[in-house]
Amino acid sequence: MKNKREIVASKSLPWLIILIILVLTAASIPRLLQLKIDYNIENFFDPKDPDLIYYHQHRETFESDNNFILIAIENKKGIFNSSFLHLIDSTTKTLKGLKYVENVLSPTTLKKVIKVPIVGYINAPVIHLNESERLMEDREKIYNTNDFFQSFFSRDTASVLIYITKDVSISAAANDSLIDAIESTLKTFNYDDFYVAGKIKTQNYYVTTVNKEMIILTGATSLLLVLFLIFTFRRFWSVATPLLILLTSLIFTMTLIQVFIGALDLLMTLIPTLLFIIGISNSVHILTGYNEEYLIEQNKYKAVNNTIRKIGRTTFLTALTTAIGFISLYFIDIPPIQNFGIATAVGVMITWLVSITVLPSAICITQTKKYTSNFKKEEKWSTITTPLFHAIFKYQRHTLVITSALLLFSIIGINKLDTNNYVLDDLSEKSSLKQDMRFFESQFAGIRPFEMGFSLKDTSLTIFDIEVAREIDTAQYYLENVYGAKMSYSAITIMKEINRSINGGKQAYYRIPNSFKEMKNVKKYFIKNIDKTVMSTLITKDGKNGRISSKIHDLGQKKVTELNQNMLDFFDKNIKMLDFRITGAPHMMDKTSTYISTQIIKGLIFSFLVVAMLMGILFKSGKVALISLIPNVLPLVFVAGLMGFFGVDLKFSTVVIFTIGFGIAVDDTIHLLVRYKIELPNSKDTKGALYQSIKTTGKALIITSFVLSSGFLTFLLSDFSSTFYIGLLISITLLFALISDLFLLPILIVAIDKNRKSK
Repeated sequence: MKNKREIVASKSLPWLIILIILVLTAASIPRLLQLKIDYNIENFFDPKDPDLIYYHQHRETFESDNNFILIAIENKKGIFNSSFLHLIDSTTKTLKGLKYVENVLSPTTLKKVIKVPIVGYINAPVIHLNESERLMEDREKIYNTNDFFQSFFSRDTASVLIYITKDVSISAAANDSLIDAIESTLKTFNYDDFYVAGKIKTQNYYVTTVNKEMIILTGATSLLLVLFLIFTFRRFWSVATPLLILLTSLIFTMTLIQVFIGALDLLMTLIPTLLFIIGISNSVHILTGYNEEYLIEQNKYKAVNNTIRKIGRTTFLTALTTAIGFISLYFIDIPPIQNFGIATAVGVMITWLVSITVLPSAICITQTKKYTSNFKKEEKWSTITTPLFHAIFKYQRHTLVITSALLLFSIIGINKLDTNNYVLDDLSEKSSLKQDMRFFESQFAGIRPFEMGFSLKDTSLTIFDIEVAREIDTAQYYLENVYGAKMSYSAITIMKEINRSINGGKQAYYRIPNSFKEMKNVKKYFIKNIDKTVMSTLITKDGKNGRISSKIHDLGQKKVTELNQNMLDFFDKNIKMLDFRITGAPHMMDKTSTYISTQIIKGLIFSFLVVAMLMGILFKSGKVALISLIPNVLPLVFVAGLMGFFGVDLKFSTVVIFTIGFGIAVDDTIHLLVRYKIELPNSKDTKGALYQSIKTTGKALIITSFVLSSGFLTFLLSDFSSTFYIGLLISITLLFALISDLFLLPILIVAIDKNRKSK
């Protein structure tokens, strides 16, 4: 009677489990549909960095350094002709009328204030649009005068620049509509070509591309998994059930993200593909274990119970160590990275829980014959694993020599590693955005904003004191002529322009006034005639704080850091009355990149310690804990060496692979060691237990490692270099970890067993 009740329970429980999962899935859908993608690069700044506090204060006092849109318009026949410039003027007027646009500067709106006898001050155009005979004269003045206006004309005289400032408070959707409106406007004028750059253009491109890539990468991964499952198990259920499990797990994970975080940032858009790749190994191990047990028991309920008992704990440990790899990202005190680590870790554990409940339940409620694998196929795997086992010990010296050589090679490569980061780094060379940015890099001032704030040490003075103004001018001269910044603009720029205007527009007077009287006239004009809104973006009302805003080329974090240090050293020696401080979004990104590269070490140490502790507790042996790390640390060292030799710089997209890669790679080690522990009591010696372990577990290890590696290789389809490198480097890490587990780990196990017996 008791056995009968157990059979009834075993038949009803699977249906109950699947019903609960279906209800939870249906309940999750409404919240899932509310999930959005949020792009805000400033969320990645280190919140504890004191420079971030200054950055926010500086931006609130003046304006955002990223609140601009650059437009380059090309005319291959040359820009100094009347018809083209009239088109530019019409374009400028149309752009000014667009919603959310605050101001537009273009070659046809640039004015120089000139003092004319009797008449007084007049606004003289930089380009005489309606006097075609003066255009060549205008050209000579522009290219022979090193001032702000030159930045609006390309080096090859074939393009002009239009500079737009927009409403800083508008939403992401409004930014998208503004970019669409700008590009639509430009297309109506039929120019030879045009290029657009700026934060909102980048934001629009990233969000659009990420949405597209989520579909492409998840689809490519799903197709790959289907092919692997068909090849391995050749049954409909073995393809459909694991995929439904992955889809269900993804729905649960993304719903939790919507509830607790609210939106996906660009980093978290990788989670669907990651869960598909990582989660499939649970199904492969469960199915492989079930097939083995069914061949012994010939009863699906007993086989399921045995599988859960043997495989359940092992897959839990592997899911836990993978989750630990992601949790270690919490040591990087940057909210989006912490959210990504925790969300992915939770997703990995959800995937394990759904796999270990739904897959056995699916087996129980369907026909037995659809779940068994082919005997001949198992025999084919034996013809692979048996020679593999014999080769391990036959060539163990070769293995140790090769390992030592690779270790030496890696150490040399690691010494070549460098930390660097570029604004354009994450963009594919084929992307339209990168092509646009490259154009600005080659023909104009560049696309990277440079922002610097200053304050007076002596608060009794203002920038209208001649000596103070000269020091600011010295700093700006260094920035333009030594540092290499272009389009440099500050209150001093206006002051010099006013001084030139007062003196009839003569270029010799484009300088700081030499006398108190001259400065008094400049100050009077400055206060009376300069737009208060413009003034407020350059200096404070009391004249004791200000900014210098420029554009520089995308030189890379390493070069920019060197230039910054040289400039600050120059200021220390030559600037006595002012304090200068570099700020701006790109500066904060550089600092964040360096911070991440150093903090990732804490995450790795955390992963090593937790995994070693788990293995030590599981096997009640410190030596086993130690050897479990060796086959998984070596692949990380090897990949780091490869990065050094191939010039792959350390940055977030590359350093993150070490924590993630370790968490995933250690799974194979756990499966092999747990199986070894099970086989050891029933075997004559250590090698016999290892043989049975590799024979039974080797198939799943090889399959899952190739599935995982191939899945990560789909990341190579991405237009973002960060995603590309995550896929490539983790794939290499996992394949190298598999080789280490199959060839090096058994040698280490035998070595410690010999030491134990000798004692």
